[in-house]
Amino acid sequence: MRVSWLLLWLDAGATEAVEEAACRCTGQQPQLIHAEGRQRLVFFGESRMMRADHPVKVLVSGYPRRGDTAADHCAFAKNALAPDPFFSSLSGNWACLAFRPEGGTLEAACDWLGAEAVYWRRLPQGWAFASRASWLAALPPAAPDDLDAWRDFLLWGLRDRGARTFWQGVRGLCGGQCLTFSLDATAPERRRWYVPPEVREGPPFPRARAREAAVELRQRLGRAVCRGLAGADTALAFLSGGLDSSSLAALGRPAVQGALATHWPGQPFDEFRFAQTAAGHLGLELHAVRPSDRQFLDAIESLLALHEGPVMSPGAFAQYALMQQAGYRGAAVVLDGTGADSLLAGHTVHLWLHGWRSLWRGRLAEWQAVLGRAGGARAFFSAFAKWAAKDWLYRNAHSTLAGFILRKQYEEWALFDPEFVRGSTLPDGRPVAFSTLNEVLHTEYFGGEVRFLLRSLHRNADAFGLRVHAPFAHEPRLAEWLMALPAALKVHAGWTKWILRQAMADVLPESITWRVDKQAQATPANRWARLLIEAYWPALEADPLGIFRKGALRRLRVGFFRPQGPVERYRVFKFAAAAVWWHMQRKQ
Repeated sequence: MRVSWLLLWLDAGATEAVEEAACRCTGQQPQLIHAEGRQRLVFFGESRMMRADHPVKVLVSGYPRRGDTAADHCAFAKNALAPDPFFSSLSGNWACLAFRPEGGTLEAACDWLGAEAVYWRRLPQGWAFASRASWLAALPPAAPDDLDAWRDFLLWGLRDRGARTFWQGVRGLCGGQCLTFSLDATAPERRRWYVPPEVREGPPFPRARAREAAVELRQRLGRAVCRGLAGADTALAFLSGGLDSSSLAALGRPAVQGALATHWPGQPFDEFRFAQTAAGHLGLELHAVRPSDRQFLDAIESLLALHEGPVMSPGAFAQYALMQQAGYRGAAVVLDGTGADSLLAGHTVHLWLHGWRSLWRGRLAEWQAVLGRAGGARAFFSAFAKWAAKDWLYRNAHSTLAGFILRKQYEEWALFDPEFVRGSTLPDGRPVAFSTLNEVLHTEYFGGEVRFLLRSLHRNADAFGLRVHAPFAHEPRLAEWLMALPAALKVHAGWTKWILRQAMADVLPESITWRVDKQAQATPANRWARLLIEAYWPALEADPLGIFRKGALRRLRVGFFRPQGPVERYRVFKFAAAAVWWHMQRKQ
């Protein structure tokens, strides 16, 4: 079971102020787990610790699975002395802390992607661990804001970069990582129990293997779906009207009894009709969820508190509304397709990159197919050049030329104090124009983007007592097999996700299987951004971090901060969400 918890490992002579602050944060009374010599272990929350007479005290959160059965804290305790092989046998999302009194050490580990959050902080009196970063930040002495994290978010839209949080000194575990703590050390020892597989591009198009791979994908995906639904009384699927969610719903029948989809009547981005097509074909009862402006404004502070910081897009609220409806309908498990785009090349930029690589290597037939899908050579080169230029700007933001271009092309860059911009760190890895498709997919999947989406998904589910199963992210064997497929099976003849389309062609309707106009989680983002800016402008103008130019902020209020049109201006919403978060912090 998933639990919210906080664990203190303190010197015996520590003051009671830390424990009192932990009581206020969690709303729970302390439980003394271990006291011996100069140390004590104090737990706050719903207890998942091993009994006192067990030699190893273990805390487990999330939903770990071993084969087709759940793996509980007893299994973790039995394998505590040689955990790495045991960890490798697990699927699902999980985190564990194992305290060994005889060695005076505490080990913390999490699943291969880091989807189950575990945060830690060094205190003057010892160590603190929690499932929520904000609880650790509130312990004395209170942790200040981490400007590096705010740079990543406001400049580049990055919400999850490595172990960083919005508070200095509060860090999280990365995927496949195991940390060993001791009271005498100021920093943990780090090692990895999981190392991502090497990237392989594969042959141009292994025609002899294509059909065989499609059949195997369908079998593997079906088994992964069934494992996640095992033991669930009621399961629902989230239908976006796209290929991923429809495939999971089809393979989950008959365990999946119904489906949910957002509905935006009269809006050009509404995709409810595609969800209706998929549900009707599969014989599922479809329930429409219609979030209103009032519901959004009423829930935004609760949503950001749940996510412990601002979010990039209001899609998180649409997902929150879906989870709320699933909870009302008594669902135990919901199916979600998170992770599929980064495994199977589902984004338009993946099509552009594949076309560029095909041209570079002289595969003209494949390049021509990409041109047909991209709208011709002019549209293709224009789109790819813009994408490559953004990547170059990102990697060279400290240079004079890149800084000049950023201020001219991205008006929000004029908002920031130059010192704030100069402090940003630059990414590793090769530029996208010189990367293979599988290298880009590997970076997306293991670099933090999928982890953030999963944590968002889990937190929304937690709010309503649900368990979420995302086979493309919760099943390591499936994901590694897909990652190892040749890139030509993921994008072929101008089709992204080609191998999945082939695998599901005789199961789903053609209008779903061969869709090319699928959008991301669509919401009235521009309207909601305007509502937030209007309601929370004083918090943005107060500038608690001291990073804005006041004149530029007032100048951009009329134009930049009032986005129009149906296409989401994601560059605006992050500022609106930051204003809400700062307002919440000021109230506290």
